[in-house]
Amino acid sequence: MSSSDFDVVFITPALTFVEQRRLQERGDHTRSPNAANLQQELVRPLTDFGNWSEYVEDFPPVLLVRATPRMVQGFWTMVARGAAQTQGVSLPAMKHFKAGFARMRAFCDDTEVIPIHPFVIERQLSGTESIREGLYVFDPGALGRQCGSVKLELYSEKDPEKADNRVIAPTLIQQVWQDFAPYRGAN
Repeated sequence: MSSSDFDVVFITPALTFVEQRRLQERGDHTRSPNAANLQQELVRPLTDFGNWSEYVEDFPPVLLVRATPRMVQGFWTMVARGAAQTQGVSLPAMKHFKAGFARMRAFCDDTEVIPIHPFVIERQLSGTESIREGLYVFDPGALGRQCGSVKLELYSEKDPEKADNRVIAPTLIQQVWQDFAPYRGAN
């Protein structure tokens, strides 16, 4: 799901296992540099956890909620690309990350759910530029079917007092519940 500043991914052990297995089976076989970059960006939230990779590599039975700053193109950059296009020059999109991650709160109905671990992944993009992503670890039953609604409040570094509220689709909560069925036994 997406908010105004972040792309949010719900990661279960089953999802992480499948993605890591696909990467292993594929090996280093890529069709082109562009395809490789696109594929890497699509699976990175499921396989690259920065300095917290060791925590995730054994597929712990927890729900990970990852909030990554969205990539955007500035208004003037978009105008310049449009002007260049009128002259027959096609420039690639020049995107940058929106404001970094500050914090997140999760709610089952109106009750706040405290994460097991509220990790922050800091990723160096260049010598002077970095982004911060949230990687919050929750008990898999805390945001489950028992909740009438599940809501996230996301806060950016740009405006750390203003929450971006997102209600999670019931179908997503149902999928998370199903992914953890093997851990619950015969329930």
